Amino acid sequence: MCLDTIVAASAKIGGRKDRGRLILLSLCALRRETEGMLMKKIALWVLSAVAGLLLASCDSGWPYKPVQFVAPTPPPPKHAFVSADTVAAFCGTPNVTLLYNFYVQGGETQPIYFVRLNDSNAVPIKLKKPIGYELWKSDSPMPSPDGKLVTYHMFTASGQCAAFVQKLDSTAVAVLIAEPGSDPHFYKDKQQGALFITYADTTGLLLNLLSITSHATWKQQVDSVSGQPVGSPVQIINKPFYGGISQDGRYMCTGYANTFIYDFTDSSFHAINSGLQTCNPSISTDPTLTDRMMFLNFAGVQNLNNYATTPIGEHRDVFIVDKSNSVVAFFDLSTVLDASKQEWQDPEWSNNPDYFAALASDASGNWDVYAVRISTGKTLRINNPANFHLNGTSRPYVFMGGGAS
Repeated sequence: MCLDTIVAASAKIGGRKDRGRLILLSLCALRRETEGMLMKKIALWVLSAVAGLLLASCDSGWPYKPVQFVAPTPPPPKHAFVSADTVAAFCGTPNVTLLYNFYVQGGETQPIYFVRLNDSNAVPIKLKKPIGYELWKSDSPMPSPDGKLVTYHMFTASGQCAAFVQKLDSTAVAVLIAEPGSDPHFYKDKQQGALFITYADTTGLLLNLLSITSHATWKQQVDSVSGQPVGSPVQIINKPFYGGISQDGRYMCTGYANTFIYDFTDSSFHAINSGLQTCNPSISTDPTLTDRMMFLNFAGVQNLNNYATTPIGEHRDVFIVDKSNSVVAFFDLSTVLDASKQEWQDPEWSNNPDYFAALASDASGNWDVYAVRISTGKTLRINNPANFHLNGTSRPYVFMGGGAS
């Protein structure tokens, strides 16, 4: 690039007369002093000096924020989901909402969507990202008992995490609940009528849970309409739990390196699938059968009562287990769906205790979201695979009006 071009470009970028004169005078002086092969070296120096001067003096939009230029994530096409009649027939209610996060390479960083499936032309609605967290990834949306709020966390590759609550509305602004904060769940105290959000103050740790002394689980009361915090957070246990609290407030569960159901009545830890890592813990949403949790297996022989001792492949079964470590139900991928499916991912108990949502992949690497009815083992693919697939990080939740919560 010749110096005349550099001068012209810097004048356009600068936008201030004094800065433009200073750049021009500097370049002219350098040009008079340089000849021959030395020109290339000095031109590089000039470019550096110009950039430094612009950064130091410009007050219109600096420092540069990459999020200003991130391409938006395109919405799914029309007819991306099954019909409202099909959903109503399977779920027993037309009032069904799908929530999920979605990542597109090169697009916006994993925003959260919700879809009112009772709409005859269901369209995903994107939530606004919290200001200042635009480049963080959103994860694990969980609706409030009335379906009007959603809580979720955001995270970075370096392990930062923050929990938020937001109205389920495209114009709503997110409310920060805690930083650090991860895997938030709603809990409604039936006696007080108060609404809380529970969260861990760290992301999933692959450590011995009982030996952890530096992290905890908290609850924060929030206004049931606005989601704004009420009072200060309260520590409920000095261990990080990721699976939420049961309807009666008695049990809490966690997974990953160690899996436990915790009983608040006697402060006891009930080990589940001892010695094996699990994924995606969630506590029962049944109002009476509350000592049960759901999780996804790692490969090998499972350490569970009432279950086969033969090895199984990773993410092949979604389990429901009670506090005695006995299997109440399990959903084998090849039986519940078909042999072409490769793995389950991200199961989450619905607010209706007879259903859960989960992703499943096929041999081509496509991810679809299913609602699974626990009592029958029947499934419904919610997305229309001819038009739209999710991905393995989408963390679906299926909210049903009139559910137990």
